[in-house]
Formats: sequence, structure tokens, C-alpha cells
Amino acid sequence: VKERRIVRCNRRFEEIFGYAPGELLNQSTRFMFRSDAEYDAGGAPVYEAVWRGETQQLRRQHMRKDGSLIWCSISGRALQAGDPSQDSVWLFEDITRQHEAEERIERALAEQELILDNATVGIAFVRNRSIQRCNRYLEEMVGAGPGELVGQSSEILFADRDDWQRAGALAYVTTAPGGTHDAEWRFKRRDGTAFRCRTRGRRIDAGDEAQEWIWSFEDVTAERDADQRVQRALAEQELILDNATVGISFVRDRTYQRCNPRFEQMFGYGPGELIGQGTRAIYGSADEYERDADWYEEMRAGRSVTAEREYRRKDGSRFWCKLVGKAIDPANPRAGSIWIYDDLRATRSSAPSPSGPPNCKRRRRTRSTSPTTMRSPVFPTGGCWRTGCARRSR
Repeated sequence: VKERRIVRCNRRFEEIFGYAPGELLNQSTRFMFRSDAEYDAGGAPVYEAVWRGETQQLRRQHMRKDGSLIWCSISGRALQAGDPSQDSVWLFEDITRQHEAEERIERALAEQELILDNATVGIAFVRNRSIQRCNRYLEEMVGAGPGELVGQSSEILFADRDDWQRAGALAYVTTAPGGTHDAEWRFKRRDGTAFRCRTRGRRIDAGDEAQEWIWSFEDVTAERDADQRVQRALAEQELILDNATVGISFVRDRTYQRCNPRFEQMFGYGPGELIGQGTRAIYGSADEYERDADWYEEMRAGRSVTAEREYRRKDGSRFWCKLVGKAIDPANPRAGSIWIYDDLRATRSSAPSPSGPPNCKRRRRTRSTSPTTMRSPVFPTGGCWRTGCARRSR
């Protein structure tokens, strides 16, 4: 190049910019710039450095003959420093693909940084069981300062060395490249307190001796404590159900989901025999079954059901029960409700025969049941209600 005009160029230069052989000779270098402003900006400052004897190393975007843009790595030097009248030599390399790849890498790194900074789990890049990089969340989880874990052995995270060695044997020996490994271990904080940590790792090396992993770490101490409380509550519930003196059933869409042994005994069924059956099984007739569907509207209003009903056992015999029902979610009572049944046979067996003395018309006392309007007979414990009837009977 002399006075910003091309004196000579090789065929590769012409191919890079999409020109035919010899087409660029004596052409101004303006052809490779998108605008006059870019052309001017790439002139005086660059050539001043060249004439001082400096080698210019540039990376710029230029324009091809067809208008498409390419990225070039450029190196320029004057043939004779201090003499602008002499030529300068420039080397051009098309690095468009390389530049695009670098841009993708930069975007990926920026996204990675964003993920690391905002992740709600600890994340670490580990090579040969040594922490190469980790996010702030992991440092806070174990009580370490910024950058304090980098370069440390991952043993520093574990509550004891034996756990660390077992974790290595399980993950590093058995996991192939590209494979994953999940586990749960006791970790420790800097203050010495221990916590339960779920570890999830992916091996990212290609089978090298020094394995590379990406690990995520999640403190599950609260979750495990909650699990234990749930298990204790379920065990207590099971104990109550198994030993309750009343029948208890869990119903969804009028179908038995679960019931306790007393309920099965009360209705003459074997263990688990009622599970999956409709509640129609304990009713004497379809009319009675349909009538009690109104109870779900009562529960939808937030009220519990209390009633007395005559039910049917598996063998067809009938008996009276007092029952209490309550929806688990009043907004959707059919999705789940709990029913408690108390066998009233003892009460009924103590009542006198319905047939009274010959000259006595026995009155019946009825007890209203809430929330429905159904009524069931409850007989007095002796004699009859009419004044003097018992004396005349004697």
C-alpha cells in the first residue's frame, strides 16, 4: 500500500474481499470500509504509528465487494520507518468464523456468570477433586469468604474425611464421561456445624485421568427435618387408626380410599376389602344413598355433618350408627372427606320393645340431626310417656 492505494496484492487478498484477479490494483483502500467516517478513522492514527516504526496489530470489521461484512486480523508495518513516501505492507486474515465463535463463547460466559450469581444452589467446577471455581451461594452455604474455596480440595466441604473418600469412590470410580451422579452427604460449615447436602454432578472430561466435574449443592437439612416430622406424624396417625374404638374412613368421590380396622370390623369386611369400593356398599337402599349426597353441600358451606343412620353390614344385617363427617377442603368436599362412625347397637339394645301395653299408644321421641332434616327413633328407657300408663299397666 502506498498513499492508501493498493500497489500490489496476492490472490488470497482478492478472494477474501471477493474481487477478481487484478481488479484491486491502484484502487483506494476505501473499498473495504463501510463509510467515509470509518475510512477516515482507520487512516491518520494508524499510519502515524506505522511511520514511527511500530507494527500495527488490528482486528476490524470490513466490507466485501458484495456488501457482506467480514472480520479481519490485520498486521501492518512500514518498509522504511520515518518515510511516509515509502510503501507499507499489510497482512489480512479472515477471522469471521473465529470471531463469531468467540462471541458465542463470550455470550455463554456472560450467561454462565449470570447463572452462577443468581443460582439458588451452590455450583462448583472441580478438577481432580480440587475446586477451580464456585459461585457465591456455595461460599455462603459453608460460611466461606469470596474466592476462599478456589484451589481447595473438595474435602473441605465434607463433615469428615471418611465421607469424602466414600463420595469419591462412588462418583469418580463408577461414573463414565458424560455421566451423572446424585448423592446426599453430611457437609460442614466453617463454624463446625453440620448440615445435610444433596450433591448432583456431571462428569465433563473426555476420559482424562484428572476428571472434571460440574457439581451442584443444595442444603436439604430443613427438608429432611420436615420428612422426619411427617414420618412421625404418619406413624402416630397409624397408631391412632389401628387402635381407635370408632370406625374411621377416608373418602374421595364417595369411594373409600382408606379405613381403619374398627371400621372394617363394624361392617363385617376383611382388611383392605373396602378400599376402592363406593360408599353405596354400606347403605340398605339406593334411595338412602342418594339422599345422603346432600351432606356434601353442607360441608361445602363449611359445616361438619352429624347424623344417625341405619347401615348394612356385608352379611346384610343392619345396625344403627352415629356418624360425623368433615371435608378436608370445604371448597371441594368430594375431593376428600373424613368420616367417623360409632356403633349404637348397645344403645339400641337397651331400649324397650316398640310394642307397649295393650291400652297404651306409645309416643316416639325424635332427635333432630344436624345439618340434615333426617330423624331417627330414640326410645325412652322405661314405661311409656302417657301419664299413669305405667301404673295401669302394672
